[in-house]
Amino acid sequence: MSPRDLLLVEMLFLGLMVVVLVSGTPYHPHIQKRSGTFGSPCAQVAESSAAAMRENVFGNIFFFFRFKILLILLPKLSQQSQQNWHMIALPLFHSTNKKLQILSMQLFLMWNGNLVKHYKMCYLQSLIELDIAYVKSPPQGYLMPAVDIWGGFKKILSNIESNVYANEHAFQADLFASFNAVHDGHFRFLPDLLSKAVSFSRPVSLVSVSKDGTELPKIYERGDILDFNGIGNFNTTKGNSSLPSEVVKINGEDAVTYLNSLAQLGALQDPDALYNNMFFEMAINAQNWGGYGGYFAGDGRFGLIYPGPNTTLEFANETINVYENQASVLGNFTQVTDGETFYQRFCTGPHIQKTWSNITYPFPPPPPLPPVSVEPAVGFPVPIVISGDRQVSGYFLDEHDPKYADVAVLSMLSFAPNFPIEFQSVVETFISKARAAGKTKLVIDLSGNGGGTILVGYDAFRQLFPTIIQDGFTRFREHEAFNILSEQISMYSTKFDATTADNEQIFAYLTPPNYHYDLNETNQRFLTHEDKFAPREFNGDKFTANMRWNLNDPLTTINTTWGVGETITGYGNRQNFTQPFESIDIVMVRACPCLICFF
Repeated sequence: MSPRDLLLVEMLFLGLMVVVLVSGTPYHPHIQKRSGTFGSPCAQVAESSAAAMRENVFGNIFFFFRFKILLILLPKLSQQSQQNWHMIALPLFHSTNKKLQILSMQLFLMWNGNLVKHYKMCYLQSLIELDIAYVKSPPQGYLMPAVDIWGGFKKILSNIESNVYANEHAFQADLFASFNAVHDGHFRFLPDLLSKAVSFSRPVSLVSVSKDGTELPKIYERGDILDFNGIGNFNTTKGNSSLPSEVVKINGEDAVTYLNSLAQLGALQDPDALYNNMFFEMAINAQNWGGYGGYFAGDGRFGLIYPGPNTTLEFANETINVYENQASVLGNFTQVTDGETFYQRFCTGPHIQKTWSNITYPFPPPPPLPPVSVEPAVGFPVPIVISGDRQVSGYFLDEHDPKYADVAVLSMLSFAPNFPIEFQSVVETFISKARAAGKTKLVIDLSGNGGGTILVGYDAFRQLFPTIIQDGFTRFREHEAFNILSEQISMYSTKFDATTADNEQIFAYLTPPNYHYDLNETNQRFLTHEDKFAPREFNGDKFTANMRWNLNDPLTTINTTWGVGETITGYGNRQNFTQPFESIDIVMVRACPCLICFF
């Protein structure tokens, strides 16, 4: 490798380091302290959170408490809030460092080997690998607005140089929004100021409901719907006997318009999915073991977005409810007393040096198979069979309505089980029980399924459609740094031997820049580096050949440290399955939130 090549690779990993560290240089902010005898707002948060921890009867496992928004992050709030709290302004920390951060991100994003090695799978976070040119000039039928990624970074740099940002929060919020604007769940950056100290929420959840199944859905406060159905009193004074009144305005704006606008701050790639995620969703609630309120309420990444001090809902019956928004403490505020100590605690990044270890950590053994648990997921009926982590379960509808005696329902809350082999066993067991019970129709319920381990989805698909070989293609955008990387990793892996390899060698072998590992479109091995990495030009960019996993490789499949821990249906000893349901008799229900594993 030439000195120039070494410099390119060094610059690449320097960029990665800076992205991780975010803002690593100390600063000396001008601090405005609240007058009085209670200390600064930071100190009050520290004292209150410590008290909450002391009073937590369940121990210091998890806690949160509520306080008036916003104590420390924003200098400008409503007059009412400023009367209650005197804000500490965190100025924009050293503009030179911010420009370095943005430039480092650009360098990082130019690298199309954006891989995250999960201890079970190698996920390909492929937006930057493929879509820079496409999202800037989308093809016909693309559902989201065009986004110029590089132009967005240039604008942020210009704003820094022109002193547009009044404070650090404004800068980080703009940076966060620029990533979300691409609407790809894997193209993400969580700024430290927004993600480490506190999260925001509204103490009210919304639902979209059709009263009779034919009327167009309307927006309701979830507490009203629960009350109307006799399920407790949640944030409402209307009472069980009153027909719920729909929400017509939020913060003075038409409710649908407001939610559609708010939804655009999300990262999903489908406008319907973005809108749906504003609301409470039973399947996502079950994934979270209860306690989910929807993105409008501040769940998911919307907890990073400041919602203002209050939320006002206006109803069709002219009722107006005003809710004080809340913040939950995420970080440790011990010894945080002012703006400077706040920054040092939360905004200087991790100080961790990566080292390789040859200690292996195999996945713990799964529970007995087939699973015997029938405890339902939160809000779901008693299943025929269910996994211990409640991620996959099966139901017969005739237990609830004899008109549907021939219908089975397979619910997959995610493709991220604790034990993939248990997930596989539940699907196989349920199919067997459904066929034995004479079920001829299947509903595949993917409501709220956000994806997970791709090969778990592959296996479920092949159990239902055993004769269809899934494509699963990916490709990478090429440039000089990636080509250097692929040449070196492929050379390093030439004499790979799985029986003697250490962790570093296995990691390198399993990465896409190694041509020895993947298969081509016809399920054959790439014979040379050129075979896989000779550039193919599309839309003004250069790409690798299409590639797919080798699902006969035990490192990818049955290995419990590097693989998924199971043989994928359709391969090895899981071949010659029979399709259990006719395709015409299968209906799939989904809400489009899936990020990495589409079914």
